[in-house]
Amino acid sequence: MARLLVEADHGHALVGSTSVGDYLERKMGHVRARRPPDTLQNHAMRFRKVVAALGRVRLDKLGAHHVDEAYRQ
Repeated sequence: MARLLVEADHGHALVGSTSVGDYLERKMGHVRARRPPDTLQNHAMRFRKVVAALGRVRLDKLGAHHVDEAYRQ
C-alpha cells in the first residue's frame, strides 16, 4: 500500500480511470511471476484487504482520506 501511495504521489501509477483494484490485479500478475509461493500468499492476503476497502477508487482520485477511512474499517 505504501508503495502505491508513493507511486501515486510521483504520478507514476496514475493512469486515467484505472481503479485501485485493477492496478493491484495487474501488480499481482507481476508478483506471481517473480516471487516464491509463500510471498505470493502474503501479497494476495494484503491485496484482498486493500481491494475490499479501496478497490473501486480510481487511482487518479485516491487521496489520504481514502486510506484513512480504510484503516478505520
